Amino acid sequence: MAITLQKLYQGQAAATATAIYTATRAMSINHLRAVNTDTSARTLKLWQGASATDATCILPAVSIPAGGWLELGGLYLNNSDALYAQASVASKVTVTVYGVDGTQAVDNPPLVSFHVYDSSGREAAVESVSNLTDVGDVTITSAADNEVLAYDDTSDTWINKTAAEAGLAASDHAHSIEDLTDVTLADETDGEILVYNTDGFVNKAPLDAGLIPWLGVMSGVTDPPTISELEAEWGPAATVGVAFGLAVGQLSPHFVICDGTNWYQAGGSVVDNGEQ
Repeated sequence: MAITLQKLYQGQAAATATAIYTATRAMSINHLRAVNTDTSARTLKLWQGASATDATCILPAVSIPAGGWLELGGLYLNNSDALYAQASVASKVTVTVYGVDGTQAVDNPPLVSFHVYDSSGREAAVESVSNLTDVGDVTITSAADNEVLAYDDTSDTWINKTAAEAGLAASDHAHSIEDLTDVTLADETDGEILVYNTDGFVNKAPLDAGLIPWLGVMSGVTDPPTISELEAEWGPAATVGVAFGLAVGQLSPHFVICDGTNWYQAGGSVVDNGEQ
């Protein structure tokens, strides 16, 4: 019994994934022929599925020689499934699809078989894609050094962009803390810190932020430490760099306090030890 194939589709593949045929019932694709009408090799890529976002690639980008063609068969489409095609260059690959009503439908597409022929009709070796421009969903325009390949949702393709155009920051870039939108600085002075204030961060002296600066721990000093020892460790009281500081000597249980003018023991006496 002879089987008459129906011509389901004939047309030129676009440069973006496009549904060329949608099955209204289970359909067996017995023969798909894709002819490259260009003078250069072009690629064809095929998907099948219920939608462009729910499609399975059944033929990765295959290079077709100039003037050559591709023959494919053994594909089943479920009811409402679509067959999507994409060429590396629009209007250069003409696709013709033949099929018959399917005797079965499948949840997962089988491995299809295909052959590629050159312009003389001789079977050609299937070549891997060697250039980005041959990939169906890649568009390269005037490529320049240090550009990157970035996805463009509008065109549904990958295109070349500068790092800035792609929203990337250069590795050697630098920003001032004032560039941050939630930081406000005013009349900064040494020893100030950054604290959160309602809607953002501001600079304040530690005391204004409710903090008592910790200057450190001294060791190997007398008990209590002398002014010369304090100044050797942290500097004169008037130039210690904080409005109010607190420190403790490891050889003594005494705290020492600086008010920006003098050094004191925690008990309130001026630390003199015969030197002030």
